[in-house]
Amino acid sequence: MYLNTKYPLSLLFILCCFFFSEIKSQNHADSAKKEEPKIKEYKFIFGFDSRISWVLDTRTRFNGIKIGIEYRGKDRVGLGIYSVKNPIIIKDVPTIVDSTPVFNGFDTVLVPVLDTLNYLTHYSYTTLFLDHIFISKKKWEISMPLQLGAGTATIDYTNPVTSKRVEVVRFGFLVTEISVAGHYKFFPWLGIGTGVGYRSMLTKDKQVKKAFDAPIFVFKLKIFLGDLYRGIFPKKEK
Repeated sequence: MYLNTKYPLSLLFILCCFFFSEIKSQNHADSAKKEEPKIKEYKFIFGFDSRISWVLDTRTRFNGIKIGIEYRGKDRVGLGIYSVKNPIIIKDVPTIVDSTPVFNGFDTVLVPVLDTLNYLTHYSYTTLFLDHIFISKKKWEISMPLQLGAGTATIDYTNPVTSKRVEVVRFGFLVTEISVAGHYKFFPWLGIGTGVGYRSMLTKDKQVKKAFDAPIFVFKLKIFLGDLYRGIFPKKEK
């Protein structure tokens, strides 16, 4: 089951344009304030973005990274990449693994050989994210990330007779996430953060939503590359 990603991603592009147009207009208004401290226009951002969630009613960990751009310390936009740390196990599934010839008195027929196997579910997705910062202090901040993306889920097993991997199902999906998150800087270039939110599959299929919709608990390690660079290579005074 593959879903059309054209329109949701187009909508996200429009939202990005809207955000930046609003930011630019606010920037012109703020330029009239002479006493406002100077803020760097654009900053490159990178961070490890792992989370705990549930897939098929199984608690699992997602590993992820975020790469993007921060504008004037207020808004971020970029790319997130996520996948389950370990495949989710579906236990004890009756499966035909082979067949054996049996003579029934009239003819030789093939009789299926059944076994009980564990199936593995693999789940990964890539998102575009918008992250608006509501509160920003020197060492900590609170923001609301919104993500929209697409991914692939597969379910497979290893046949014990042939030792080959057999793919049972593969489908593409659209997914959205919204959360509230914050971080604290222990050093100018390093911070840790946490957050809570919800992941929702963009489909009308109730079985898919039941299997993959779930709360998320975010744990972040943020590396502020600009501050790290300035710490290693300080600007020489003239």
